Order: sequence, then structure tokens, then C-alpha cells
Amino acid sequence: MSGSILKGLACCAGLLLSLSPAHAGIEGEGRHKFLKAQRVKEAPIIDGRLTEAIWSEVAPDDRFTQHFPLNGAVPSMRTTIRVAFDDENLYFGIEAEDPDPAKISARLARRDSRVDSDFVEFFLDTRHNHDTGYWFRVNAAGVLADGELHDDSRINYDWDAVWTGKAAITDSGWNAEIAIPLSALRFPSSPAPQFGLNIRRGIRRLGEIDQWIYAPRTSSGTLSRAGHITGLGGLVPKRAIELRPFSVVRPSRRVSSRQSEASWQFVSPSSYVSPPWRCAVATWKYARIMPSLRTQRPSMLSAKAS
Repeated sequence: MSGSILKGLACCAGLLLSLSPAHAGIEGEGRHKFLKAQRVKEAPIIDGRLTEAIWSEVAPDDRFTQHFPLNGAVPSMRTTIRVAFDDENLYFGIEAEDPDPAKISARLARRDSRVDSDFVEFFLDTRHNHDTGYWFRVNAAGVLADGELHDDSRINYDWDAVWTGKAAITDSGWNAEIAIPLSALRFPSSPAPQFGLNIRRGIRRLGEIDQWIYAPRTSSGTLSRAGHITGLGGLVPKRAIELRPFSVVRPSRRVSSRQSEASWQFVSPSSYVSPPWRCAVATWKYARIMPSLRTQRPSMLSAKAS
């Protein structure tokens, strides 16, 4: 094979590598912005207070920039973040200062509700491929929301993880504490893993959004602009097992001349799982005569107890 052909193939290979997500170029200030995490021996109590001694050992970071309404301006209120970890969890501590705590918007809602209120949210690129990751959010009332990131910035809100987050309003603003189990995150085994990170704070009454990694409003991309969490040496990937038991319920009714009898039959799902589950039948009798609705499937096994 001639030298020119080899040279051309090498150039093509280099171009493909440069375009792949794992080697995508990071834009903006995230290329040079790092936050050091601290390994802790004792897990903090997740109550939103940040009163544990371990938080005083973790280096704080308050380098936020206003994204809206004044693009690129200094935030109107200070936000401080800390990151810690142990063999089981990744911890975040947030202090969101506010000179008038009575005006903090802390609205209660169901989990995964992106309710209009004061909040902080985290974008984590644990695989460090600048393309896929996780989104976690907690508002000033402690309402949690999460999702899975794809294609740099697209969030799948159907994804749910088991994690803990609490918030508390204080005399100087409001705080949040978050514990994310390592089993909920996917990251490669490495002696010194690096996670991509961005954090946003929302101040509802001002309509203000502040970012740890500043991105102009005219720019696109989320994980491709993320900064980095360092100091995660010794972090070992974990795997989670999720079990979802189920049963099949079938109602049936029998009619007699004097009274009707209705049965709820818990049918053995032997055709779905192995080994088959035991069956139970609860019988409910009532006075009115109803048309028979009983149906029978030979493949389903049932037992009846009156």
C-alpha cells in the first residue's frame, strides 16, 4: 500500500475520533474549570442544614455567572457548592444566599414536578463523554426531580433513580443537601475518574438563572460545556439490581336465586414467571343479584377460599 494511501487513512481515522462523543471538544470555560471533591469517612446527615463537620473540610466554590436576565453579569446573590463522596454516595452541599429569606419561593409539589420556585439543578457527565449523563434538581421546599441526559442536552424525564435530597430555609437564604448513590450512576472503572459538572440556580422572584459554567444564551450544548469534578480517586463503579414483583387479578361473580357472590381471584402468573406464585382468593358476598360475569381461562390456575 502506498504511503499516500496510508497517510489518507490515518487522517480519516483521526477525523472520526475527533468527531466521536468520547473525544468531542469541550467549549467555553468548562475546559479549564475544576471543582475538587473530598473523600469523607463519615456520611453527612441529609437534612438540608450543612451542620456536619465534614462540610467544613470540603473546599467551597462560588464562581457563578448570571445567565438571565443579565447575560454574563455577576449574580445578584451568592451561591456556594461543595462536593464530597465515600464508597457509597456522591454528596452535594449548596448554600443559596438570600438577603430576604421570607421571599424565597418554596412550593411543594409531587416528585418530578418542575414547579416554578427557587431551585438548584445539577448536570452530571459521569462517563465523561460530553454527550450522555444525568440531571438532578431540588427546590427550596425539597421537591426532587431527575432525568437522564442524551445527545448533550436532551433530558428524558421518565428516568427515575433512588436518591436523597433535602432543603432548609435559613436566616441567610436556603441550603440543600443531596446524596446520590454510586449504584445509580454509570461510569468507567479508572484510578482517577473525572465527572463533567454544571450547576444552575434559579431565583424565582427575580427571574434570575445563575450558572457555575457560564454559557451565553446564544450558545447550545450542556454536557459539552461542562466543567469537571476532580479528586475522585478510588471511586469504584457499582451495579444495582431492580426487582419488580407483580400479580394478575381477575374478578368473577356467581349468581344464585337468593344472593350473589363476587370473587377476586389472584391468578398464578406461571405463564409469565418461574417459579409460579401461590394463589389466593378473597370472596365478597352481596345481596343484589347481578348477571354472571365469570370467565375462565384454562391456562390460568386459581384457588378459592370463602
